Amino acid sequence: MDLPQVDLFRNAQTQNSYHEFWWFGKLGNGTQIELGNYTMRFATLKPFGNPKAADNWDVFQTPQIQVTGKYERRG
Repeated sequence: MDLPQVDLFRNAQTQNSYHEFWWFGKLGNGTQIELGNYTMRFATLKPFGNPKAADNWDVFQTPQIQVTGKYERRG
């Protein structure tokens, strides 16, 4: 999956309209994340917002997570 994801509609209460993202520690350059403590940041542009104006974004930062191992694809 390429990031950032753009033009996603809001989740709905139906099984066919639900966004779910899984992440297995792969970074944008293709390497695996190193062990350690991290946070993730999600930003959504407010309706009719200007993408260049910082105050036009809603931002959510996750609580800190700890990466304790690396994902290995088997099979």
